[in-house]
Amino acid sequence: MKLYKDNNKNVFAYELDGSQDYLIGDKTSITQEEADALIAEKQASIPAPTPLTPAEKLASVGLTVDELKALLGVA
Repeated sequence: MKLYKDNNKNVFAYELDGSQDYLIGDKTSITQEEADALIAEKQASIPAPTPLTPAEKLASVGLTVDELKALLGVA
């Protein structure tokens, strides 16, 4: 693969056969090591997800606690 980065430090990989060269545009060629470092940097900047409470999990699928209790037959 041929590796490139854009101005926002996004990494792109293109086939060696030249079939995707039209996509390269103004991207800068980089080595595998540079690509690995950029990817690691970007992953490190992604915040860890905040765990959801049980009520938030239910709300994410459109249920309330009372609706779940009714579905389960629990008073």
